[in-house]
Amino acid sequence: MLILIAGVTGLVGQACAQAAFKSGHKVRGLGRNPSKLPKDIADRLEGFVTQKDVYDIDALNEAVKGVDAIVSAVHYSPVAVVDGQILLLRAAERAGVKIFHGASWNYDWTKIKLGECESYDNYLAFYSHARLSSEIKPIYAFTGGIVEYLLWHSPHSNPIDAQSNTLSFFGAGDEQLTWIVLKDLAAYTIQAISEPKAADGGFYYVESFRCSILELGRVYAQFRSAVSVILASTIIKNKFPTHHSIISQC
Repeated sequence: MLILIAGVTGLVGQACAQAAFKSGHKVRGLGRNPSKLPKDIADRLEGFVTQKDVYDIDALNEAVKGVDAIVSAVHYSPVAVVDGQILLLRAAERAGVKIFHGASWNYDWTKIKLGECESYDNYLAFYSHARLSSEIKPIYAFTGGIVEYLLWHSPHSNPIDAQSNTLSFFGAGDEQLTWIVLKDLAAYTIQAISEPKAADGGFYYVESFRCSILELGRVYAQFRSAVSVILASTIIKNKFPTHHSIISQC
């Protein structure tokens, strides 16, 4: 199967490319800067289509030509998730592509309404528009948080500050959360688009493990320290009543 991965240079895109190769598929990449790809992925691509921006219709038409399935691993910005995916979906329609995995890999936003959680408004907007306007039925994955993204690739939302040795969180910290690692995410994604009824679209729920943010912090502290370190009991409260920073020795 020839799979187009939009956003192939990103964190999820690269993982999906590796999983596709492992499953014996061919991969075509779509993105703005092919130099961001590591050599082991770049050398194995069937091709790479460079697009100036999400509105580059010529690039989209070229990218979808002859592919069997599309994985949209685009950035979570409103322009990429809404505008970019709608235009990619339209290109897929013109090319007769039936299998389309939409950007998701997060918590189940079907349980909330537009405007209730700003982070998920982009995904709800695309989902609603695609459902009402397209014959293509996208696939969406609900996985919980992506561990690698949270801890290493997202400085603005990383709960662990290595410089001050603090773990920040909302709530009591003992709520069980759902997490997924990139390797599992990518494997599930490629399996989803490979299913016999993939063109029927829909939602699927997968995870790697569950733990609280405090448990995640303890494991991080143990991994990073020479000895096993339990988070200290000191709690610093900031202006948010339910938000805390735990002093640790990670």
